[in-house]
Amino acid sequence: MTEQERFEKVATALINSGTEDFQVWSKTFLCILYAYEQWKDGAEWDYVQEVLSGLFDKEHIIERLQDKFNYPVQ
Repeated sequence: MTEQERFEKVATALINSGTEDFQVWSKTFLCILYAYEQWKDGAEWDYVQEVLSGLFDKEHIIERLQDKFNYPVQ
């Protein structure tokens, strides 16, 4: 199994658990969610790895998920 396949498996399991309260998730889970959304949207794997490294703060990730990927604002 490739790194991308493992990542996709983890990300889809996380999403399937329900994203209604994603704002209270840990930064690690938010990074996975945001990286996956970016990857599905066509981002290069290098960028996905950058997001997964924890470069962005939690608030920025939440805002980007809401603005770019239409996650709910609470």
